Amino acid sequence: MNPSFTYNIKYGCTYDTVYHFVTDTTAITNYYWTFNDGSTFHSTLANPVIYYTIFGNKITTLEVSNAYNCKITVKDTMYLYNTLK
Repeated sequence: MNPSFTYNIKYGCTYDTVYHFVTDTTAITNYYWTFNDGSTFHSTLANPVIYYTIFGNKITTLEVSNAYNCKITVKDTMYLYNTLK
């Protein structure tokens, strides 16, 4: 199990859409994403889509586990640089 993820950002006027992708799903049975957008919410999807209405630094954490309940956590920070006018 070697978890990592990437993301694609679609910038918008009132919100940004971020598509998250796990790059190696080998042996992963559970996904637990934590997204920070001023409040924290969670997803158990393998490839969630998140909408941000507050721009700036965003921290994303992915915890995965396998059938033996071994857990690994990875974290990344992205910056949504657009601003509303």
